[in-house]
Amino acid sequence: NDTSGNIAASLLFNISIILGNDTCIVESGTCYGNITAAVANAAPGQHITIVRELTTTESVLVNTSGLTITSNTTGGYPTVNGTKSGAIHINASDVRLFNLTINSTFGPAINVTLVYNVTLERLNITTYGPAGSYGIYFNGSTNSTVRNVTIRSGGTANGNYGIYFALSGNNTVVSSNITANGTGNDNYGIYFLNATNNYVINSTVGGINSSDIRVESATATDTNFLLNVTYNK
Repeated sequence: NDTSGNIAASLLFNISIILGNDTCIVESGTCYGNITAAVANAAPGQHITIVRELTTTESVLVNTSGLTITSNTTGGYPTVNGTKSGAIHINASDVRLFNLTINSTFGPAINVTLVYNVTLERLNITTYGPAGSYGIYFNGSTNSTVRNVTIRSGGTANGNYGIYFALSGNNTVVSSNITANGTGNDNYGIYFLNATNNYVINSTVGGINSSDIRVESATATDTNFLLNVTYNK
């Protein structure tokens, strides 16, 4: 068998890491200096892996379907600090995001817009800023999963949300710990706005100074399900 292609990719991968490019497309062996550059060069269905525990400041737009973005560090997770437009925007379906710490002081830490089948797993999310904060914002998105995620959403203004479901359905939150704790009012662990058929299972949810979970709906047919949920003030 001709293994020259695999050897070349491996050499390129190792050289890139030595040069300080720590975010790599697994299939090509090409590494980049941040997630944004790796995403921009990835093809649908490819895997992007961060190979060192690092901190990067960027606003990542994921608009290629089927990407997996993860890390394989032996210590803590790599950290993504968002810019004024938030941290990670997912505008493509079938995207998977694993093993990261994500912080945002402006806008949602993760914004999932008009897509389906997104998986968010093993993430540590913190938001804190001068305006309303969102840990994860689902906008018109369906059939997605949040699993083993810790969210601490706060700020100095009113309106802080751990997870916000707007016009979104058939999503599942499982085995997660979600708290909204701002200094103002309207701090909700989970907020459902005209959202239906979403499930929260085996999770802890807290909203300080407000409700743990709030449902706002224009129709009586919107139904969401809470199974084995612990409420944490």
